[in-house]
Amino acid sequence: PEGGAGAAAAPALRILEALAASGLRAIRYARELPGVGEVVACDLEKRAVEHMRRNVQHNAEGPGGEAMARVTPVQSDARLVMLQNPKEFDVVDLDPYGTPSMFLDTAVQTVADGGLMCVTATDMAVLCGNSGEVSWTKYGSYALRGKYCHEMALRILLASVEQHAVRHRRYIVPVLSVSIDFYVRVFVRVFSSAQIMKETPSKLSYVWQCVNCDSFELQPVGRTMHKDRSVKYLPGSGPAVGAGGCEHCGGRFNMGGPVWNGPIHDAEWTQEILREAQENPEAFPAHKKIQSIMTMVCEELPDAPLFMDLHQMSATVKSTA
Repeated sequence: PEGGAGAAAAPALRILEALAASGLRAIRYARELPGVGEVVACDLEKRAVEHMRRNVQHNAEGPGGEAMARVTPVQSDARLVMLQNPKEFDVVDLDPYGTPSMFLDTAVQTVADGGLMCVTATDMAVLCGNSGEVSWTKYGSYALRGKYCHEMALRILLASVEQHAVRHRRYIVPVLSVSIDFYVRVFVRVFSSAQIMKETPSKLSYVWQCVNCDSFELQPVGRTMHKDRSVKYLPGSGPAVGAGGCEHCGGRFNMGGPVWNGPIHDAEWTQEILREAQENPEAFPAHKKIQSIMTMVCEELPDAPLFMDLHQMSATVKSTA
């Protein structure tokens, strides 16, 4: 907070890069972010940690090298480090090769209340519906193929993180969720509340996708009923589609999910990032790409899961777009 001598200084951030490899991102966290107290860079491979230490030493010799004292390389299983530090890290970064599924349960336990989890998944073939049964085994959600497959991949990952969090009486609030190049990356804040976690079923939905046309329906897993000051938590109602098939073309449905059905961004937070990138481009080496991504994010509808594709709809009804 701003203020004079009486203003309390914000505590220094503790960051865990759980799968650090050469330590490049951990070094950038220490050099480029203000307010960082310690960056724990963890990797299981001995050679990776040796490279990490050399890179830290190399960066310590140049300008801004004093920041390298905040980087702590650790050779260990990331899951063990996270289990040994419950609610100790303000930021946890998971960026594995492939799926992050085996790290999610321990990651949601090591984040401090209100802290940030940054999760990357590069197994896009699985998340986009090429292997729905593998998606189920890794994320507890069946992926469907469709024009919206990249958004569904984000919502499957968010649903998986939420389902791991509720096992520990915690819940997530998505801050930013993006699909870039060959991967998806989500940023979520983690909080503890035995009461709010009961709302999780109403934040998840099954997806009914017609196999002949682009139409789909969402069926929430649960629902809440508010009466006076009391809240009842009830199972979702259904079926979301009729037994006779799709009302538009008569086709049958495939069922996927459950997926996250709520907002996947924090509008205020994303607008602040966009404003920062526009006003201080020199602070962001890739500010043009950041501005384009954040502009797109800020223009998305907050309460409209998945989407229709105009050209596919035109092909279905045999008309020009």
